Amino acid sequence: MKRSALIIMVVIALATLAALSLSSCSKPASSAQEDKETVTAKDVQPVNVKVEPVALASLSEQIVVSGETLADSDVTFSAENGGRIEHLAVDLGARVGKGQTLARIDYEMQKAQADQAQAQFDLAVKTLERLKALKDEELISQQQIDEAETNRTLAEAQLKIANANLSKSLIKSTINGIVARKFVETGEFVGPGSPVFQIVDFKRIIVKAELPETLAAKVAHDMPVKVRIDALGKEFDGKVHVVLPAANPESKTFQMRVYVDNQDYAIKVGMAATVKILAEQHENVVVATQDSVLNANERNIVYVEKDGIAHLREVSLGASEGHKVIISEGLNVGDNLVVIGQRDLVDGQPVKIITD
Repeated sequence: MKRSALIIMVVIALATLAALSLSSCSKPASSAQEDKETVTAKDVQPVNVKVEPVALASLSEQIVVSGETLADSDVTFSAENGGRIEHLAVDLGARVGKGQTLARIDYEMQKAQADQAQAQFDLAVKTLERLKALKDEELISQQQIDEAETNRTLAEAQLKIANANLSKSLIKSTINGIVARKFVETGEFVGPGSPVFQIVDFKRIIVKAELPETLAAKVAHDMPVKVRIDALGKEFDGKVHVVLPAANPESKTFQMRVYVDNQDYAIKVGMAATVKILAEQHENVVVATQDSVLNANERNIVYVEKDGIAHLREVSLGASEGHKVIISEGLNVGDNLVVIGQRDLVDGQPVKIITD
């Protein structure tokens, strides 16, 4: 009897456990998920953020491009006639003036030929004058007078040729500048067209830079610019001289040339330069820092805090300058824009505003 009672109690216990297990397994899945979400929401910790109220401001839109310095004038002087270099009047680095003699090529021979031609011309002129005097006394024929006039004309032509050759034997500078290169030495023989000296004038520097086609239309003649020469650690004032009308077929950029005064020759030819141009002044616009704008799936977004919650806003951007950018759409004056901590946020994220 006792054995039967024990068996019955074990069976009842097993049946009870089975019933409880079945009840637990039959609980709806949605109810379990709701419990999980409730727990998760309670466990979300607010993200520390810093906000700045959106206000209207001004922004100076600048165009910043890189370039290099060139001399205002850069001339290579060559020999017009071939011959031996008799004398070089200047050396590398020398400052020369317009009209100054740089070199002489076979000058002595050309000078002798010019002197000879001058003497022949002088004789032809005197001969003609004497014959005309005799003609007045009817002691000479008209034919002799005509021959003397022809000789004078021929002598004059020879004199012009000799003087032209003499002039070509002297290489003279046509600009003020500094000797940048010397191609020959005294005593060398050169042919017609051989380079002798390169003279550069950089009292006024040209800065050459390339403009993207999107910016070329914003730059005009005589616009003031700032030119930064990092090698000198200085910034110089300049003006836009020209934006060439034809784009580079490979880079699709437009060449811009800027003039910079360089009276003390501080800027050297070939230095790297950064050109800054004030393209447009924007007033009463919404301005944000570049860092506060994020890119998500090719969209520009920001986060705005309201009542302790971060809200995602899609924005449209305008002109930029440095670390600032115009928000043309998506923000309103008075919005609390998240400027620190925005990279850790999702839409609807609880946030805690910090002031430090």
